Amino acid sequence: MESRIEFKRKNKYKIDYVTFVNVTRNSGFVFPKREGKPCHSIIFVESGEIEYHFLESDEKHLFRGGDVIFIPRKYPYIARYTKDGTINNVITFTIDDDHNIPSLSNPFFTKNKEVSRIMSSMKNGYVNNIFFLVSKTYEVLYNLVEKASPVPQKFRKLSPAIDEIQKSYFENKKISFYSSLCDMSESNFRKLFREFTGKSFVEYRNTIRINEAKKLIESNECTVSEAAYLTGFNNMSFFYECMRKYK
Repeated sequence: MESRIEFKRKNKYKIDYVTFVNVTRNSGFVFPKREGKPCHSIIFVESGEIEYHFLESDEKHLFRGGDVIFIPRKYPYIARYTKDGTINNVITFTIDDDHNIPSLSNPFFTKNKEVSRIMSSMKNGYVNNIFFLVSKTYEVLYNLVEKASPVPQKFRKLSPAIDEIQKSYFENKKISFYSSLCDMSESNFRKLFREFTGKSFVEYRNTIRINEAKKLIESNECTVSEAAYLTGFNNMSFFYECMRKYK
């Protein structure tokens, strides 16, 4: 008897530039990233204490052993070690089309035993093997994003709109349609949407459209004008303007 599992859907998480580092610091060490990093970071505090000051929200949080912190790329922060012998395990990486993962637009922190186990084991693994690093990063993201759903409670009401935008990005539905899906007023929807994604609704949708058009053009399946039309652009001048803006 043959048993077969086939995975035919395109993977939306294309991970690149993965690094892993095990760091031990003493109290008083400061790691300022006022412009953020060019990549996403997942930090597992193995032991000790470390304070993170998230500059955009002006919030400070003290993390201890067992805490897992996610910091998105280009997000400004200052890390300050507050206890001698603090040990961090850190994965840094980039994701192609990370607009498809709204939960990675803002910092979040959690306690996740499975992520803690994976990241603790990595320092004893084949950290110079790119296949090992990438596979472990996918595993960590699955547990943080897909399995644990670390979206803060206040933003979860946006889920119906986010799902609909990603499915029908090529349709020119009004914002009122999406706000009604979330049972929100249009003004509150706009405000919360920008707070969560860092973009206006139109900017978010156009970013998705441009990325999808780029894929069609690079695959040689469509001409530029056909790709623009299929992804929701009815004006080529506006399409080229968005290409320059969101590229």
